Amino acid sequence: MSTVSESPVVTPAGLAVPERNSFGGRFEFLDAIRGIAAMLVVVEHIFEQYFPAFGEWSLTHFRFGEFGVTVFFLVSGYIIPASLERRGSLKEFWVGRFFRLFPLYWACLVAMLVLHKLDLYRGFSAAYLDGWVGFTAINATMLQNFASTPLAMGQSWTLAYEMVFYIVVCVLFAAGWHKRSVVFATIGLTVSMLIGNRLAPSPLGDMSQNRWLLLIAMVALAVGVGAFLARGRGMRIALICGVILGVVALGLFNRPEPTFTAAFFLGTMFFGNCVFRWTTGILSTRALLMLTMLAFIAIVVAQEHDWSPWLAPVPEINGAFHLAEVLTYGGAYVTFFAAFLYRDKGYPGILLWLGRISYSLYLVHSVVLYTVPEIPGQPLATALVTIAATVVVSWLTYRFIEQPAIDLGRAVTRRMRGREQPATPEQAGMVPGGR
Repeated sequence: MSTVSESPVVTPAGLAVPERNSFGGRFEFLDAIRGIAAMLVVVEHIFEQYFPAFGEWSLTHFRFGEFGVTVFFLVSGYIIPASLERRGSLKEFWVGRFFRLFPLYWACLVAMLVLHKLDLYRGFSAAYLDGWVGFTAINATMLQNFASTPLAMGQSWTLAYEMVFYIVVCVLFAAGWHKRSVVFATIGLTVSMLIGNRLAPSPLGDMSQNRWLLLIAMVALAVGVGAFLARGRGMRIALICGVILGVVALGLFNRPEPTFTAAFFLGTMFFGNCVFRWTTGILSTRALLMLTMLAFIAIVVAQEHDWSPWLAPVPEINGAFHLAEVLTYGGAYVTFFAAFLYRDKGYPGILLWLGRISYSLYLVHSVVLYTVPEIPGQPLATALVTIAATVVVSWLTYRFIEQPAIDLGRAVTRRMRGREQPATPEQAGMVPGGR
């Protein structure tokens, strides 16, 4: 099995990118940990469904699902900005992302609705069914997590954070700040420490005067930051960047998760990109080590807002909950770094295969979970059958939906390139010596 080379390849846009190995043109260590992360999410959700005691244990000791999600965010941070810069085109990037993410996601939404109509799917909440037409339309955007809307599939909340990250990365790319990931990782991790859980989840549904003032201040600040980043790129670009970041701030303000998670997850994705920047020589080893220390401090301090005896109303309960989060998030960082340190090694084929179908695993498992009938009196057998069915169905969806959609996206981008003149470094936002 081939290995990842550390000798960089300079792309037409001027970005030094480490060579990929020859396994399907992919980074093996990323596929391996993606496969592990996806299976842990699958196991977490299926086992907590059939074994309530397992759910209680994971909540207070180690959360396999959140561990997998955090690993996914680190992987996205590592590879997504590099993918954009390698393309050198915002249009090509979004075409690729659309065909990579939406066809399978929409197929799962349709499958759930059809199976529900056939009385085979039992995963929709009563609140969702009360307004399923409108809620499905909102869910189809992948931004439903910030719209105070019932989720069609519970795990889709992470896709909203992915989409926000893509949007922010594109704004930075347009503004010429795409290589300064360390700044934004530091901001995200620091903010997660400072705010803890001081803001209520989904606050737009019940806005007091103080919350309106805070919201206006946050949006105004985001607009100002966007315009500042894009200064020198023209009034139109500055205005667009400012408005986009203002909308992002509005969405993040209305997240249903604990307050610190929005800043922490975005900081985590930018941290993953900092690791990539280190491989290209943009970021020093010292800077990466200092940022790693900040990440672990942030993981602990953000939880301290809740479980310290002088802040938490029930410290013995909150302490167990949030100590589990410290171990979960910290464990995800450690796992990512361990895989990264051994990135020049070969990985078992089964992990690489699971990594390739990891997006299918992540989406499909909830469809299978709420469709497979329970074997009476046999929760373990039901759980194992559900896991096996998830893997099989995920392979099929990858083979017949996901991969064909990816191929179609590549064909569309090739056609786009054929119709347009090659972009200059300035047009691609890759001005040598630029920010």
